[in-house]
Amino acid sequence: MDAVGRTADVAICNATHGTTTQLLLSGIPLLLLPLHAEQSLVARNVERLGAGLSAPQRRPKSMELKLDTVTTTDSYRAAARKFAASYRGFCGETLTDSILETITSLLPRNDGTNST
Repeated sequence: MDAVGRTADVAICNATHGTTTQLLLSGIPLLLLPLHAEQSLVARNVERLGAGLSAPQRRPKSMELKLDTVTTTDSYRAAARKFAASYRGFCGETLTDSILETITSLLPRNDGTNST
């Protein structure tokens, strides 16, 4: 996904959390084709950001028009880049490590006390 983020002008995906987030963090506008309810929610939020469009019915003409709109309207790229700039420096691995450390510190030790 890093290579896609560095080279793509636009991306088409199903609006899964991980892929959508990685592409937005790269500043890439999106055409989203959600297949499931949670993907529709992600797609709706991307539309609210102004960083892409959703084509949930997957009608070819609608998808074609929306893809053309996303690729030719500068505001979608601008919104995706704004999102990327807002989260510059975000690292999922660091966040995961931090969450795990916090959880571990709250767990009781063998002696019945918390780790902290």
